[in-house]
Amino acid sequence: MQDTSLNSPLLSVIVPMYNCAPVIVRCLDSIDYQDCEIIVVNDGSKDNGAEIVEKYAATHPNVRLINKSNGGVSSARNLGIQEARGKYIVFVDADDYLAQYGLARMITLAEQNAADIVKYKIHSLHHDAPCVYNSVADYNMKVEVISGKAQALTRYDISDYHVVDAVFKTSTIRENDVHFYTDLHLREDDAFMGAFYSVASQVVVTDLPLYNYYTSSYFSHTHSQPIERQRVLIQSGLLAIRHRKEFIAKKCPNQIFPY
Repeated sequence: MQDTSLNSPLLSVIVPMYNCAPVIVRCLDSIDYQDCEIIVVNDGSKDNGAEIVEKYAATHPNVRLINKSNGGVSSARNLGIQEARGKYIVFVDADDYLAQYGLARMITLAEQNAADIVKYKIHSLHHDAPCVYNSVADYNMKVEVISGKAQALTRYDISDYHVVDAVFKTSTIRENDVHFYTDLHLREDDAFMGAFYSVASQVVVTDLPLYNYYTSSYFSHTHSQPIERQRVLIQSGLLAIRHRKEFIAKKCPNQIFPY
C-alpha cells in the first residue's frame, strides 16, 4: 500500500478488534483505498492481535493501533471516531473484509453528491467460507440519491441496522453528536443509524456488494451462547428503539415516523 498524507487523509477506516488475531491481517489487506488511514482500536484483546497489527503497521504507515481496556465495540468505535482525521469514515469489523476497488467508487459518489452517507450492500458468508478478494471494479451498480433531511427514515427499503455498509461524512457525525451507545451490547448499530439518518440531508444508496460479512463468526465482538444471545438481543433491541426515538425527537421533532 502506498504512503498517504496522514495528516489529512480523505478516508478514515475504523477497525474495532477483540481477540481477532487469526483474521485481522485478512481484514487489513482488503482495505485498498489509497488516501486513507486505518485506525485499529484494540479493545482489550487477550490474544496477540495487537502484536500482529504493530508488525503490520511497520510496513504500512497509514495503519495506526490504539490500545484500550475492554469496553465493547461501541466504545471502540467511539474512540475511533474521536481519533479519525478523514473527511469520511468507514467501519469494518476485524473478522470481515472488503471486496476490492469498491471503496474508491463509494468515495467518488460521496464527493460527487455532497453526500452525508453512501450505502452499499453486505455479502454474507458462512464462518468457514474461504476468503476471496473479489473485485467490484466493473460491477454495474444501481444508484439512488435521496435528498431532504431525515427522508431516509421514512424508507423501509434502506438498511438502518448496520454501520459497516456505509461511508459516513465525519462532520455530520461530530457536529450532531451522533455516537454509539455504550449501554447496548447488541443492536448498537440500530441506534446509531437512526440518529444519523435523522440529521442526514443527502443519502446515496447503491447495490454494490462491497462488504463481506462472516455470519456466526467465532472471532466476533458479539459472539456468545445462543440462549444468552437471544436474551441480550431482545433487551438491547428495546433499548435501541428508545435511543432512536429520543434522538430523532430531538433532531427532527416535526417529522412523523411509524414508531
